[in-house]
Amino acid sequence: MNLKEIIEKYEYTDINGISYIKTDDTLSFIKKASEANARLSLMFGEIDDDMNVIKYVFDQENTICEVRQNVINNEYDSIYNIFFNAVFFEKEIHDMFGWVAIGNDRLTPLVHHENFPKNTHPLQKEFKWNSQLEWENNERKFLEVEGKGVFEIPVGPVHAGVIEPGHFRFSLAGERILNIEPMLWFQHKGTEKLFENIDPSKYIYLSERISGDTSVSHALAYVQAVEKILNIEVPKRAQAIRVILSELERIYNHVNDIGFIGQDTGFGVAGAQGMRLKELVLIQCEKFTGSRVMRNVLSYGGITFNPDNEKLNSLNKFITEFSKDYKEVIDMTEEIHTMVSRMEKCGIMKKSVAIAYGTVGYPARASGVKTDTRHFHPYDAYKNLSINISIEHIGDVRSRYMVRVHEVYESLSIILSLLDNMPVGDVDVKNISLNNATGSAYGITEGWRGEIIHYISIKNGKITRAKIKDPSFSNWQAMVPTINGNIIGDFPLINKSFNLSYSGNDL
Repeated sequence: MNLKEIIEKYEYTDINGISYIKTDDTLSFIKKASEANARLSLMFGEIDDDMNVIKYVFDQENTICEVRQNVINNEYDSIYNIFFNAVFFEKEIHDMFGWVAIGNDRLTPLVHHENFPKNTHPLQKEFKWNSQLEWENNERKFLEVEGKGVFEIPVGPVHAGVIEPGHFRFSLAGERILNIEPMLWFQHKGTEKLFENIDPSKYIYLSERISGDTSVSHALAYVQAVEKILNIEVPKRAQAIRVILSELERIYNHVNDIGFIGQDTGFGVAGAQGMRLKELVLIQCEKFTGSRVMRNVLSYGGITFNPDNEKLNSLNKFITEFSKDYKEVIDMTEEIHTMVSRMEKCGIMKKSVAIAYGTVGYPARASGVKTDTRHFHPYDAYKNLSINISIEHIGDVRSRYMVRVHEVYESLSIILSLLDNMPVGDVDVKNISLNNATGSAYGITEGWRGEIIHYISIKNGKITRAKIKDPSFSNWQAMVPTINGNIIGDFPLINKSFNLSYSGNDL
């Protein structure tokens, strides 16, 4: 029995492609979803009309559903023994709301560091967003691995390159990594709380800044949720251009990482070529939209600019020429056998691990998991496209590299197809206002790292709850078992093959 068949045995309501389940036996439904091999894609807390609830979102191919469990006396039943990746959601809920998942014996802090005041839970309604917190001088306890010759190496949180902060505690025997314990959330920004308190005119602005290299896909997930609440139909021309922007974002990030993966194998020319290709795309993005990373381009009901034929033709010419340039770079790297062999059998993430951790995006696809929101839950112009999902099965650095290589080719093809069949007409819906907006909805997009989810609840034009899930939240956790067992020199290469966002994780 699949997820869709399970849903049909319950009372439910379909709204905007999501089935909302009504049941007094939430755990029974969740167990059945697990038996059907559905994926727990999101779990979060919400204070809804003075009711404390936990909401679960399950996904299986073309089916998405939400089911909820009430929180009684700050407690609810853990599902960690049913879905392994629930442990990380339950830790986050405990930090942010103070609610305890009964049955989860691993409720150690996740978001809050050791100096965060005890019994302080920022997503409780009485917590003021601009509170100045007291510093608690406690010690962080890392897992101690004991044995003859075992030693520790601390890396970060400040790194040699211009990258974001994250601490990694390695336990090694010789060069072999026995355990890696990541410590993130050094730049926790209170984003979800901020959504509840900023002026509504800044909502899109904030969504674009959740993860700087994913401005389009995060903002698109946000406006998508609002458009569902307001029942807005986006013009066809805007739908096509939104997809073009999403694919340009995918391209400039992938080509940069393809190059840097090569550089981390010792082939510096690949790194230089990756940076060159990325810069070419960023320049084109600025010519097309006015912004290198394509900010201020999305609006409720469309986009903020309407490219004329000259801009569309210029982009078409660029993509055609770039495709040849990109192919030459990839063909060159494929001839460098030391680069190829260095990636093979390095940092293998088994399919079972990818599934257990709820891994999304190209790391999941590189481990044989067929997942892509553009294909299974198409939005905007993706509804009219057939997406070729690149799948590898070994799950090593080479697999993640090759998935990205093929995804760039697919993105280039998508853009050319849309430019050749560009709809005419308006690019936005006029006179949209959030003033009287009330309701809740999910926006789901396929960012270049993977699935992005924005849950938005609005009452009288003000957001009362924003839950954001960047792909990095799931994939950071899955990287731990992927790294263990490798040698310390493999860490930079494995890390780059995932290239996860600290900012997107450290909301």
